[in-house]
Amino acid sequence: MATHRLALSAAVEGLGSEAAHWDGAVIEVLYGTSEEEMSPPILAAMNVLKSDFLVSRRLAFEGYVQVASGPEQKDDDSGYYVETLDYSLYGTQYSKLLLAQRSALDVLDKTAVVANEHFGVGDDASRVSFRQFWATKDGKVRARLQEDPPRSLAAFALSELAFDMDKGGMYAPSQALRNAGTHRIVHAAFLDATGITVDARSRIDVLELVESTILALQVTRSAYLYLIDLVASWNHEDDHAGAYIPYPSFEYMQYPDFSDLEPIADEEDSVFVEEGSSARSEGVETDSGSGSVNPGAAT
Repeated sequence: MATHRLALSAAVEGLGSEAAHWDGAVIEVLYGTSEEEMSPPILAAMNVLKSDFLVSRRLAFEGYVQVASGPEQKDDDSGYYVETLDYSLYGTQYSKLLLAQRSALDVLDKTAVVANEHFGVGDDASRVSFRQFWATKDGKVRARLQEDPPRSLAAFALSELAFDMDKGGMYAPSQALRNAGTHRIVHAAFLDATGITVDARSRIDVLELVESTILALQVTRSAYLYLIDLVASWNHEDDHAGAYIPYPSFEYMQYPDFSDLEPIADEEDSVFVEEGSSARSEGVETDSGSGSVNPGAAT
């Protein structure tokens, strides 16, 4: 994971943390005027994107380790395969790589679906695709995704990534492998590989399969981190004048001690705040390393 930079963290090298839950990239700040605005559906959606990616990465790791150990059938593979005498490679280790590659790129489309919902773009969710979502037909980044032009780098990065995934782009072969593996027969081979074809069956060089799987994971990781940056560009403290209430936010199933917090007695729907806090608007700022809340003030 560290070698190929597949950790879901902002670290340039390594895993970025010594913690057990080192895939710590999360949305850290959300501003709003109500509890509902500070706990929007995107938080749940990002959890799903992350767990889907981690399953893809785990499959890829298992397949990679087994393929690297040799072409023989592995002990955990219960399949009885017929020898086809054409230098083809069969077994669960190769299918793990193929499934990891496909499932990783599936997360890309889901990334666009999440952005479409969160930013209220209005596209039909059933027709959203990563390659066509971020820019208009004339190639311009969609204005609805840009809160402030000086802070639109994440939107442009996602648009460029989508362009590279399209036909003729640098990642087009990965997309072609995903489509072939989803709808047709694709398997590994160590000689006489055909590469990706539109035929019923394609033979992929085993090294090409490994490289394509790693590339798919790297692209999907980038999209996830860019989406976090895109959300952050809409939650910049300069756009939210005045102080804000630090609302308790914590890691899944890791509940903090609320003994030092007092509820607001006058509010019908109370929000826990630190004693003495007051604000016109509210926001969440989470320490992703510990799951604690960092109080702060916008200027």
